[in-house]
Amino acid sequence: MVYPPLQAFAIWRLKGWSHVAVIPALVMVPVLGHAAYAYAQNSNLWPIFIIFVSPLANAFLLVVLLASGRRRNNEPAANT
Repeated sequence: MVYPPLQAFAIWRLKGWSHVAVIPALVMVPVLGHAAYAYAQNSNLWPIFIIFVSPLANAFLLVVLLASGRRRNNEPAANT
């Protein structure tokens, strides 16, 4: 599963934008809670919401990371 390490990396990397990097976690925590509940009920479809929502969370984090990197590259260099 790619989402948890990507989420942690985004929060670590995006110091000024960490509030934006937390947005997917606000969606994924209830999804993971539902999956845990469905698993406890012996449902064979317990990971279905994780399968559908996790790629969206990954895409959001990648877009934010790319936008942040692009913004850093466009800032003028400090004169030394």
